[in-house]
Amino acid sequence: MGRGASAALLVVGLLTAAVWTVEAQVLSGPSQLERCDEGAFALSFSNPDPAQTACQIVFQNTLPGSDFEYVPGSGSLSLPGTGAYPVDPSSGMVDVDAVVGAPYELPPGETATLEFLLATGCLAVSGVDSARIDYVNCTAPGTPASVSDSLAVEILP
Repeated sequence: MGRGASAALLVVGLLTAAVWTVEAQVLSGPSQLERCDEGAFALSFSNPDPAQTACQIVFQNTLPGSDFEYVPGSGSLSLPGTGAYPVDPSSGMVDVDAVVGAPYELPPGETATLEFLLATGCLAVSGVDSARIDYVNCTAPGTPASVSDSLAVEILP
């Protein structure tokens, strides 16, 4: 392989490695619910970098099924240094900067938490709740990263 081909492979390798995804415990909530029930869920993001702040944080949640819904008025986003904000997670996405109204930086080792209630419909069936939190290291904003998790929710008869 010539130098040009090696350089091209190196560039392609660097471009494909630009998004870093980690499976982590970020989603918590009940693993069992009844039909016509409610349960408290939380997505927690702990900045894994010991020295750099995390920016452009976006919480994403995919409900376990069509007969699950967010309980209106139950969403809350807690951020170190700023307190708690009421949020509406019904779109499946909460952008921290949009909620705060300015760029927010999560300090190293600190945790941001999105909490909400999920309601099950009377015809709900078991499913998997999936969460993903996208962010960037504030000193390297061109390199997106994410953490993801899932939680099986069994619907009891």
